[in-house]
Amino acid sequence: VDVNYVKQRDWDNMMRFTDYSTPTGFVTAYWNPPTLNGVLMKLSVGQYLAKDKGATIDVAKRFDSGVAVGVWAAISNVSKDDYGEGGFSKGFYISIPFDLMTIGPNRNRAVVSWTPLTRDGGQMLSRKYQLYPMTAEREVPVGQ
Repeated sequence: VDVNYVKQRDWDNMMRFTDYSTPTGFVTAYWNPPTLNGVLMKLSVGQYLAKDKGATIDVAKRFDSGVAVGVWAAISNVSKDDYGEGGFSKGFYISIPFDLMTIGPNRNRAVVSWTPLTRDGGQMLSRKYQLYPMTAEREVPVGQ
């Protein structure tokens, strides 16, 4: 569970806030299908930044090199009148560990993502740290 209360920054002065604020949060389920090696599926259900409610599904494949490739789709209850194409957003990303390009060990990653149309509906709060990715590497396989 990830819950936040956010305020929007002023576009003209980043040291100020606008009068827009909202709670946002999601309950997320993670699943590594045993038959699909290196695949992680995530389903998040909750309230987005534009106060719309919906769900996001994310499917990613992590290769032995550490490179991860994924796709995501979000659907929410916003109308086409408010946000053009409505409450459906989608995109893909690739995440490359800096370890592949540096001499010493490095935990940082380069992430390149693409979303065909950026809109307000279906947008989650961008967070630098999330609990699951931080602890997933420490997971001990069953039977060991």
